[in-house]
Amino acid sequence: MLGHMVLELVNKTVEYMKKIIVVLLGLMVILVPERLALFLAIWMKTGLDSVSLLVSVQLIFLSVVSYRLLDEDTQSLIWKKGRWRRKDLLVFIVALLMMYVMIWFRNRFFPIPYIQGMNATLYRKISSYGVEWLYTLGNGFILVVVTPILEEFFHRGYVMNQFFKHSPYYLDVIFSAALFGVGHIILGTPHFNTFLFYSLFGLIMGGFYRFSNSLKWTICLHACWNLGIFLTPVWIFIYNWFYFTFR
Repeated sequence: MLGHMVLELVNKTVEYMKKIIVVLLGLMVILVPERLALFLAIWMKTGLDSVSLLVSVQLIFLSVVSYRLLDEDTQSLIWKKGRWRRKDLLVFIVALLMMYVMIWFRNRFFPIPYIQGMNATLYRKISSYGVEWLYTLGNGFILVVVTPILEEFFHRGYVMNQFFKHSPYYLDVIFSAALFGVGHIILGTPHFNTFLFYSLFGLIMGGFYRFSNSLKWTICLHACWNLGIFLTPVWIFIYNWFYFTFR
């Protein structure tokens, strides 16, 4: 009896360690696509458009890997047809507005300082080959389509269903949000405000996933948010045009 309990404990520990290793690898591998794409573009002497293409291919591959990590129930819910509930739509709009208010609040009171990234030197070498407009479109595709799918598959789909699933204290949401913040420190600016902002963003996304129980709608919310970021220069242009035209 005791031997069976010990064996069961060991098996559970091994399974949990496997999950932790997957998470650690997931946080480490996010640095690879952009850096590898830059090295390849420099080696091939191509422009920035090739960087976005190479990054897209790698991120799509990682999205497929993340999808394969999901359990069967989570995978089936992605493809399950269902009508959008009114309360889901209401919470979707509220969550999106909260995120836009949050970025205003961050810019106003907790700005993230500019810190030159590790790839800055490589980008300067790429720039010597010319800047193609396809790079901008490629970045838009990555930001609005590929990144939401990859991040939601991993942070909400995998992490929230493997750690503290359906916790009454929302530990699944909190843990996923913290990892989301850490991931953006690794990928972006290593500053506490980065961790704070993206962790709060992760809390909203995780809470919406818990509420809707739908990864596809969480992906849509993430995509809408990223679209707003991508179009920020457009909003600024429109605002300035109205301001200087009708003031």
